[in-house]
Amino acid sequence: MNEKAALYYHLNEPYAAGLFEQPDKSAFARYSRAARRYWEHCSPHGYDGGRLYPTGGKFNDPYAVLPDYSYTVSVKRELLAQKETQALAWITEEIGRLPGIGSPHTVGGEGYTHSIPNYGRVAREGLDSYEKRTRALPPGDFRDGLLDVLAGIRDFHRRSLLFLKQRGADKALVAALEKVPFQPARDLYEAVVCWNFIYYIDLCDNPGLLDADLMPFHSGEDITELLRAFFNNVDVNSGWSCALGPEYSPLTMQCLRAVKGLRRPSMELRVTGDMPGEVWSAAIDAIKTGGGQPALYNEALYQQALGERFPHIPKEDLLRFNGGGCTETMLAGISNVGSLDAGINLALIFHQSLYDHLARSKGFEAFYLAFLGDARRTIADTLDQVNRNQQARAEYRPQPMRSLLIDDCIDRGLDFNAGGARYTWSVINVAGLINVIDSLLAVRELVYRNAEFTPEIFLGECLQ
Repeated sequence: MNEKAALYYHLNEPYAAGLFEQPDKSAFARYSRAARRYWEHCSPHGYDGGRLYPTGGKFNDPYAVLPDYSYTVSVKRELLAQKETQALAWITEEIGRLPGIGSPHTVGGEGYTHSIPNYGRVAREGLDSYEKRTRALPPGDFRDGLLDVLAGIRDFHRRSLLFLKQRGADKALVAALEKVPFQPARDLYEAVVCWNFIYYIDLCDNPGLLDADLMPFHSGEDITELLRAFFNNVDVNSGWSCALGPEYSPLTMQCLRAVKGLRRPSMELRVTGDMPGEVWSAAIDAIKTGGGQPALYNEALYQQALGERFPHIPKEDLLRFNGGGCTETMLAGISNVGSLDAGINLALIFHQSLYDHLARSKGFEAFYLAFLGDARRTIADTLDQVNRNQQARAEYRPQPMRSLLIDDCIDRGLDFNAGGARYTWSVINVAGLINVIDSLLAVRELVYRNAEFTPEIFLGECLQ
């Protein structure tokens, strides 16, 4: 074993040790080995006596270097420095290969990427089928890396079952986990157990299309309390978004009842013109409890906008719309969306434009055009930085877990960050738009139309 890997093992840092085990391999192979070592070493924890496992907060082993669903790896620098300064130096050099997005206009994200595993497919097919598809790939680092990830999941799953049995866990839960997520779920309960397990393996990001993708397993059961338990897991981990509809079902109603009063998941109800009255009533009852759930999404307008923006995407894929993270536009289980990759702070641009252009602009139109030029230059620079960051992610920062769980990475033999997902695009936040519109109107009226202030007095007095 090489010096770096040996040191990280000595420091009880299995993810970092795995990352340096194979220094001559590709980034995908190295980060896959890191993921495997993490799942082989992290401890099962937090069984609450209920019908789901895992439960509670994300895995709390005392590691300073951890897998991360957005940036692939995260580092608790102070903790690692306390263990060994050389270890911090090596991991800092490793993660420094990815250039940041340095614009002061970054608002709401800096190369951040939420995503949504294809939970329904895992529940229908089981991870054993994913391993079969992986083994059918040509030999190479991508194939071997995914097999490493699967081996790590399998080891954690085995130890989780042993942990549950030692604690006299619910027999139905143990029986379900003896099947899922490696074998197909046989009923709705096993599907939810599978969903919850994959949610934790993906490190607690977005729950996805719950009612739609669980409905094939539904046989008339009321699982409101089970969904509530799952939503509590999402909430305690500050997880993100799930979408309901536009095909409404008993599970839609149960999800709306289960989310009452909860802060998370951020629930998106896709509203159609013929949404049944009982769904409206359930949604309003949930909103009245004060958790802010669900948000109401105009399905027809969303589908219209998606069709116009992505005319090449088949309708059946567009129907997998789910706002991920806060509400960034994604297609559940089949997309990689930079979310948020960056931000444009229009108010900051406008503030600088006032000082650069107002005093020498002969009229409002001239000032307005100068501001638009500043905005265009800032947008172009931000896009250049995002493009460079995405190219570097493809080379230096793969996402092995998401390459396993999101279509069509396995079939294409490509990492999630290197074009493996079926669809890839970017979301860039725009902040301050309304403030800038109001400010432009104020400048037009006070400085130019009514001449209440000269540009110099406006800048010198009104903006202090």
